[in-house]
Amino acid sequence: MDHTKTLTNRADNIFGEAPHKGCENCEEELFFAMQDNEHRFSLGLRTVLHCLKLAELSGNIPPLPSKWWISVINRHGLELPALDKQHE
Repeated sequence: MDHTKTLTNRADNIFGEAPHKGCENCEEELFFAMQDNEHRFSLGLRTVLHCLKLAELSGNIPPLPSKWWISVINRHGLELPALDKQHE
C-alpha cells in the first residue's frame, strides 16, 4: 500500500503551526498513520506530545513528572506551555 497520500495529509499541531519544510527543528522522526470514517491522515509525534501536555494541563490525565517533560522537550525540541512546578 502506498502511504504517500496519508503522510502528506498531516494534521497540524494543536497551535495550528504546520511544520517547516527543511527545518531541522521541525522535521518529525515518527508519524502515526490514522484513519477516520472518511480520511487517512498522519499525526507527528510532536503533535501527540502537545496533545498530551494539553490533556495534562486541563486535568484530563494525571500529571507527568517535570523531569520526564524536560527530557521530552530536550529530545524533541518542543516548545510547550510552562511546566507546573508542583509536579516535580
